[in-house]
Amino acid sequence: MQTLGRRKEGQDVYAFCLDGPAGTGKSSFAIVYSKVLEELTGEKIKFLKYTCNEKTGKEETFEDVNLVAAITHDAEKLIIPGFVAQAINECNKGNRVVLRLDEYDKAKPAEDSFLLEFLQEASMYSSQTGELKLKDPGKLQVILCKNDNRAQLSYPLTRRLNFIELEYTTPSDMAEIIGMKMKEQDPAIKVLIV
Repeated sequence: MQTLGRRKEGQDVYAFCLDGPAGTGKSSFAIVYSKVLEELTGEKIKFLKYTCNEKTGKEETFEDVNLVAAITHDAEKLIIPGFVAQAINECNKGNRVVLRLDEYDKAKPAEDSFLLEFLQEASMYSSQTGELKLKDPGKLQVILCKNDNRAQLSYPLTRRLNFIELEYTTPSDMAEIIGMKMKEQDPAIKVLIV
């Protein structure tokens, strides 16, 4: 299966980062990007989103334990899948997925290594559920949106991300940027949005 975007060397899952000040349309860009992919592929895109905060860590990324389920011995609801686990599960059902991680730079710096490992290996490991692996990494694209809460993401993570710097954009600016990214994927694409 062909991937939806061009992955960098050492990267199993395609990901890019939208960087720019608050209010530049990064979140909206990710939504429009998903709709364009839907048009280009002719497939329904499952759009998942998560907004990071200063507490975002491994529990929100991979999984957490539902304490109420643990107390009531409800084994089926014991594990709460994090945003990466949800994306893997959706892709493994055959869906194409775009996962938007808003305000990623608010997440704990240790989050960079969890995400990096996932982008490199297309899998995650948990002591609760074992390994959860993407059957087809080409079914998933990850979009990080960041402001300047953390000056830099970790160097190993940034090496594996494609960066798009956004300033305040007009709809035609956004169409041009999306067109450039799609042209990288398929040089035969002439015009996406007029």
